[in-house]
Amino acid sequence: MKLLIADDEKIIRETISSIIDLASLDIQLIGTASNGIEAYNIILDEYPDIVLTDIKMPGLTGLELIDRIKRINQDTEFIILSGYDEFKYAQEAMRYGVKNYLLKPCNELQIMECLQDTVNSLVKKRSSRQGTPDNTLIRYFESNIILTIISAGIFVDKASLHAFDFSNIYDPYHIYLDFYSEPYELCFLYFVEQRSLSAVTNKIMAFHRSQYSGTVFNIIYVNNTLLFFYKSPGMDTADLDNFMNGLCPQNHTVSFQYERKEFNNLELLLNTVLAKIKRYEMVYYSVDGNNFIHICNFKNILQEFDQCILQLKSPDPGTVRNALSYFKQLVEPITDLNLLKQIVSSSIMQLAAFYTPATMMSASDKLYQLNQITNCRKLSKALSRHLEEIIEEHLSNSTALKLSEQVKKIVAEHLEDPNLSLKWIAENYLYMNVDYLSKKFLSETGDKFSGYLTHQRIKRSKLLLKQYNSVDKIKMIAELVGCGNNPQYFSHIFKKETGMSPSCYIKSIQEE
Repeated sequence: MKLLIADDEKIIRETISSIIDLASLDIQLIGTASNGIEAYNIILDEYPDIVLTDIKMPGLTGLELIDRIKRINQDTEFIILSGYDEFKYAQEAMRYGVKNYLLKPCNELQIMECLQDTVNSLVKKRSSRQGTPDNTLIRYFESNIILTIISAGIFVDKASLHAFDFSNIYDPYHIYLDFYSEPYELCFLYFVEQRSLSAVTNKIMAFHRSQYSGTVFNIIYVNNTLLFFYKSPGMDTADLDNFMNGLCPQNHTVSFQYERKEFNNLELLLNTVLAKIKRYEMVYYSVDGNNFIHICNFKNILQEFDQCILQLKSPDPGTVRNALSYFKQLVEPITDLNLLKQIVSSSIMQLAAFYTPATMMSASDKLYQLNQITNCRKLSKALSRHLEEIIEEHLSNSTALKLSEQVKKIVAEHLEDPNLSLKWIAENYLYMNVDYLSKKFLSETGDKFSGYLTHQRIKRSKLLLKQYNSVDKIKMIAELVGCGNNPQYFSHIFKKETGMSPSCYIKSIQEE
């Protein structure tokens, strides 16, 4: 969980950030802000999970900050810092769904308890949302990325005498999955015979639906060992451990053995999983416990396809078209459906990630359609046609925009929307991880998104102020550039950017 502290009193910001053991709550402090506008800009760039904010601040008050952010991102949880004479404001914040507030002065224990309550509330909220149609599609999309990583990882050679290096496999998917900052847990159930696999996974998924419905279980079965891993929900796992330890095999000669491990991030977990399963010829993967996908360790065949896909990423159109022709020759004679589906998943996900990241959701939808085909000949022809279409589209689009240019284009089209944010763009247009997009925008432009958005709003407002040339139109112009029904906020950011208020700017124009 990421935390932002916003208070105009320096001593309060520094005291809270220094005395509270945030690590024990699995919370990372991403920054502090001395006023509401600074807090607003940090939220636009960093998207903290929790914001601990004072009520009375310059620029934007705590209530105005909550109002603006709740319009952009309902997931952000706020904790109000309030003096006794400000309690009526804290009550007003309840209208925005704020459940936690702290009365000044407050002690370390009160802050810790309030933060823990907020973390629990976030976990519960995210769990209840996972069953929606949009999240079901995202889960299918992310499971295909995991499937592609496993398919590629099982035939990676050792980089040294003792270690495998899987980092190159993860690289294309940093856009969509957080490999580094979110903790994961990995569970092992040993001595599960294949004839009992369906019964065991059905029991596990029934428990999952009742206790962990908001958490995706990625399930792997290999050589009588059942593994499943999931993003740590930040709550007690005693119920899960008790359930798993209580599983009893039927008609088995050996009892099950259960083990659970914790990992700081997804990359460390996948490194462990891939190193354990790569020596086996057949690996089974599922996210629902019923439909297992067979991942075949046909090393030589898959390496040949991997080389072919590498050539399909070449900047030279001739090399790409030759590689496509060779790919068709390779895929046409395959008669093993499991192997063919493995190739389908790997090739589509890799090429979509490389060509145009914004097409990844449509690629996932196409992958779902292809996976319904059970005839190898029909499937190989459908795959070849699809790859030919996306490759020709890529080759004909030599002027593809950088991610930052795509963001700028969307900003220009929606600048009047007060709810415009990088998170909204990432989720509705580019379908990628907002943290990745934020870093990519900064690296390509040298500007943070919040600064760019403010600059564009002021730039357009100058044109409109010149056009209307009237102080009476300032409120209307504030709305036209996305500042909503808040001319005071507009005036504040305008003055900060230009050194004068909107009314003084109009006066300077009239005097020219």
